[in-house]
Amino acid sequence: MKLRAQQLSIGYNSNSVFDNISFSVNEGELVCLLGVNGVGKSTLLRTLSGLQKNLSGDVFIDGVEISKINVQQRAKLVSIVFTEKISAENIPVQEFIALGRAPYTGLFGKFTPNDKYIVEKVIASLKIQKLRDKYFHQISDGEKQKVLIARALCQQTPVMLLDEPTAFLDFRSKKEILELLRMV
Repeated sequence: MKLRAQQLSIGYNSNSVFDNISFSVNEGELVCLLGVNGVGKSTLLRTLSGLQKNLSGDVFIDGVEISKINVQQRAKLVSIVFTEKISAENIPVQEFIALGRAPYTGLFGKFTPNDKYIVEKVIASLKIQKLRDKYFHQISDGEKQKVLIARALCQQTPVMLLDEPTAFLDFRSKKEILELLRMV
């Protein structure tokens, strides 16, 4: 699997943030995008995921232009975690994480034993078993960040885009997340 940007320009309406971006990322590579606040890193991630239209140029996943991939299929190819706070009241953490399986569970969200296994495996690998029965809105920001990453991992996509994945995490949790991402 390969993610490739070719002469990509990103921004809002006709206001460009970046122009003529070209790069490729191969399967198994972990890439870090660094820059000061407000420079357009999140805009680039939204554009690479297909959530935001590019101004010009192209984004390809495995040679297919991302705008040509339907939303359901794209959800099986790209998962994304943003830094924006999510308001999710009255949903247990385990159910919130299980939402990552939505691209595979069909219209009515019917879970297979394999879907349940994937959710349990991700919860165990992130060491967040103690959070499973708590409500999402009741956990700390750092715990929410781990849960958001868990949901993305449950999607089992070949491309994961993470916007500041270690935001809100203490040092030990940052190390755990980075080690886990290296294994994915």
